[in-house]
Amino acid sequence: MTELSISVPQNNESLRGNGLPSDGRLIMQPNMYKKKLPGIMIPGGLLLPVVFALMFLPGACSEKDVATSMLPGFQESPRVLASYPPDGMEGLDSNKGIWVLFDQPMDRTRTERAFGLTGSAGQVPGAFRWDAPGKLEFFPARSLDGRKYLLRVGTKAESRAGLDLQQEYRAQFSTSVDSEGPELLDSVPSDGQQGVSKEVNIQLSFSEPISLEGLNDGLNLNPSMRYQLDLQDQGREIIIQPASHLIVGQRYTVSLNESIVDVSGNPLKSPTRISFLVGSDHNAPDISSVQVGEEDLSEGTVTANVSKYGPIRISFSEPVDPLAAEDGIRLSPEAEMDISWDESNSILSLNPQPSLSGESYYELSISEEVKDLAGNPLNNPGLFFFLTNARDSTAPRVSMIQQGKVSMPGGIDGAEPVTEYFPDPELPDYGIVDTAQLADTDNGEAGMRAALVFRILFTEDMQLTSLYEAIRFIPVIDTGGSELEVHSVSRGAEKNEAIVLASWTPAAGASPVYALEISTRALDSDGNALPERFRRYLSL
Repeated sequence: MTELSISVPQNNESLRGNGLPSDGRLIMQPNMYKKKLPGIMIPGGLLLPVVFALMFLPGACSEKDVATSMLPGFQESPRVLASYPPDGMEGLDSNKGIWVLFDQPMDRTRTERAFGLTGSAGQVPGAFRWDAPGKLEFFPARSLDGRKYLLRVGTKAESRAGLDLQQEYRAQFSTSVDSEGPELLDSVPSDGQQGVSKEVNIQLSFSEPISLEGLNDGLNLNPSMRYQLDLQDQGREIIIQPASHLIVGQRYTVSLNESIVDVSGNPLKSPTRISFLVGSDHNAPDISSVQVGEEDLSEGTVTANVSKYGPIRISFSEPVDPLAAEDGIRLSPEAEMDISWDESNSILSLNPQPSLSGESYYELSISEEVKDLAGNPLNNPGLFFFLTNARDSTAPRVSMIQQGKVSMPGGIDGAEPVTEYFPDPELPDYGIVDTAQLADTDNGEAGMRAALVFRILFTEDMQLTSLYEAIRFIPVIDTGGSELEVHSVSRGAEKNEAIVLASWTPAAGASPVYALEISTRALDSDGNALPERFRRYLSL
């Protein structure tokens, strides 16, 4: 039997006993602890746990030496021996799976974290399996398409011995033999072509067959139109057949993007735009008409009675370039506008948001910057002037204030205002109120028996709710003890008439003076506000 002799310090009591020699030597027989200590047997019969424990005695060796002692033969960083698919492979054999083979046993958790499979849609999720300590298999959670993928194992992958991967491993592959995207080789009409027939069918020729999948998103026509698609030459040629004739003088654009793919799923190599002009156009466009609301404007003259709500509509004799036209049209003073065009790009609509200013003067300028689709500048630029003083654009005003005379003064039930009583035409801003003219209100106005009645006539129909906020009585000369307050506001015979019932507490001494005030909160039915605060002075 071969003995293994290990020297220990003489004073190490923890290793004494059980028949240790007095000279400090530990004698171990090869099979002495085979059944008592679990572990890896190494040459000579010594169990790995014993060696591992001895590594932590004073003067123990380095981590690499520990790993070397634990796993003899694995003293270097791990390397990738092979993978499937290998780098550069085209056409994946799904029966072979996806795996990476290392030259030594690996730490599973750290190696799985360092593994990655990336496609055009980003990281591919999946699960792992280890057929052997050094072979990692990956099972994608979704099927792989025909595009390119990158398999990667980073240097954070670690062997069981605790050593990192020597260098990052990369392998690019494609599930299809075809990994190149299609290219547009030719088009009819060609880009920039003029004089194209209105009956043309648009033809697009590609370097390889195109899949119908993705054509809906990948093919765009401007302006839009209804059309049919026909694929010829096994999908290498696409024919776009418009449902109706194209517009002469109109410039069309065909846009192709990466949603177009070949039959292997590879996207178009580069987005492409093809622009062409239908017909030969050498004639300059004209302004056909300019309207604001229902009013036609004439160049160089002022048009009145225009609605502030618009819209402004400018019609041209032929389709124009929308961007150039919008740059060439100015409104002064400026206003926020919602801009829209008809399908043929020949009628421009400017919708004020929410409206132009009422009772205002505007100047509309249309310059030569406006061009048709062939680049011809406007033939008849001009200036158009208008006033927004239509009925719906005019601010309301107070035209008359009167005290209502009642048929039976003195608080008798049934009394009501029947005649106009006041003001004195010689004193339009001042009037004397007859406090004896009180309307009995027992039957309709809870909490108030009698009221002074005032009739206010406006130039426009008014919003009744706004009058509640706008009308009040303000004491100007207060003789003490009197009160005059708005009790209620109702509509008169017409929508431009308001009847105000006012509660009145007489003064003890001299007659007080109040101001009947109507603020700019008063709105007409079109939303126009009273232009300024109105006051009428009343002596009671």
